[in-house]
Amino acid sequence: MHIRILTSCTKKKAVSCTNPISAKDFERGEEHLNERESELRDYQLPAGEMYTGLQHRYLMDGVRAVRKRKVGLDIDVAIISAGYGVVSEEDLIAPYERSFNGKPKTEIRELSDRLDIPKESRRFLAQPADLILILLGGKYLHAVDFDKTVVFGGETLLFCSQSAVKSLPDWEEVKKVPVTQKTARRFSEALVRLKGILAKRLLLKITKNPTAAGSLMRPQTDVVNALDNEGLQTKLEL
Repeated sequence: MHIRILTSCTKKKAVSCTNPISAKDFERGEEHLNERESELRDYQLPAGEMYTGLQHRYLMDGVRAVRKRKVGLDIDVAIISAGYGVVSEEDLIAPYERSFNGKPKTEIRELSDRLDIPKESRRFLAQPADLILILLGGKYLHAVDFDKTVVFGGETLLFCSQSAVKSLPDWEEVKKVPVTQKTARRFSEALVRLKGILAKRLLLKITKNPTAAGSLMRPQTDVVNALDNEGLQTKLEL
């Protein structure tokens, strides 16, 4: 079974340095960026390990747990970065400081287009998969600029806000799952980490029973309710 996951970067990084790559460094072009990355070679990590925000940590904790069990699940993770664009979890990146936070929508879109985020997101999602998970907040959904023309390579669960559920198109292959403050209270968790927790629970559920993916995609299935199971541990393996 092949699972694709599209998620977002986080401000918190696993390593820090006195001179991380800045927004101005990115703006100066590829040659300058290569020079800065060379300076920070000793600080580079795969993108899957670099980000340490709570959503990402819970998600990758689930991914690692599945891979450790060697149950025949292949998982590809792509991360939307305000610095690097769309990167694979395996891509080496240096510590950097650049974010969509605090930017108006017009600037987010301009930056996203320069980084080819809409194009690369679509390319990733269009590749064949048995299940696709999308874990994006409002600013990142604005960056990818999803519209009716997006092609999905398999059945897709999109975890997003209630407003995004209403504003995004209704794609045939996509089931939108609202993640709200009410959901956070139900799980006694902070909203900022909840998409990662739900993704981890989902991955562990599929590990135990691969047919669960098909069940979750059924229109009548309440995905959040199906994942609200005390037997599924979400404790971070740090």
